[in-house]
Amino acid sequence: TSRVITCMTDASARSLALQNGEVDIVSDIPFSDLETLSNSDEFKVSKFNTARTYYYEYNMNKPVFQDERVRKALIYAINKEEIVNDVLLGVGGVPEGMLMSDIPWANTDVDTYDYDPEKAVELLKEAGYTDTDGFLDKDGEKLSIKIISFTKRPGCQLIVQATQGYFANIGIDTSIEIMDWSAMTELVKNGEYDMSLNSAASCYMPSPTYYLNNVYVNSDNGYHNDKVDELVNKCLASKDTEEKYELSKEAQAIAQEDAGIYTVALYGAVFGLSKGVTNFEYNAAAHDFIVPNNTDLM
Repeated sequence: TSRVITCMTDASARSLALQNGEVDIVSDIPFSDLETLSNSDEFKVSKFNTARTYYYEYNMNKPVFQDERVRKALIYAINKEEIVNDVLLGVGGVPEGMLMSDIPWANTDVDTYDYDPEKAVELLKEAGYTDTDGFLDKDGEKLSIKIISFTKRPGCQLIVQATQGYFANIGIDTSIEIMDWSAMTELVKNGEYDMSLNSAASCYMPSPTYYLNNVYVNSDNGYHNDKVDELVNKCLASKDTEEKYELSKEAQAIAQEDAGIYTVALYGAVFGLSKGVTNFEYNAAAHDFIVPNNTDLM
């Protein structure tokens, strides 16, 4: 059986190609098509957990986010379970830390700042933000947040839209902008944002330092912690597996406590399949979507 892999950058075009019988397997189908395909006798939908994350970064160069109370308040304001189960329709997972819990060096013994809007308001009040006109302000200046994200990952727009609603619930004026990757990178580079929603593969290299190095040590949002850097360097130098895992977990705990960057949801891989496809499997550690060799097309 021959296999042809076709690149289709538009998620709706991929879904339509499946429904028209042009292809047998499509990845990252639009969330709006999940129910239609799931209820069809001609197609099926397969969901898989992955080691990729959706994560928020604050612009740590802005004074407002240099206050730890503000950073943590904004996490408490977001209902991560609702985002995964309702907004993303179960495509993904609720984070127990910064990484997928199946990863052997993932530290799940950390505070995930679970949904608590009252705690969020309390922390913001401690930071000087009070509601005088339906919005939170400090020294006469309204707390306004610009969130940016990119089009490639299907959950990004849904997550930031939900976040806008959660923030509105506690009196924060939020604007969102979704763009292509290069445009977002340029805004981040120029500091023209308040929060950015990003996504990254945490196990592209199966190393307890890979994700920490890429997202936290070499962060593009201004986050920096000397102790995290030191632990990551020690982890890289160690030749003992258990020691490497423990060093990584310690670095994760510190970074999670800093809350300059945090995982809002674990990425889920969702595939649309024609009824003739059998034995389709997905490797959770795969970088993006690599079609496995043990897929049969009948």
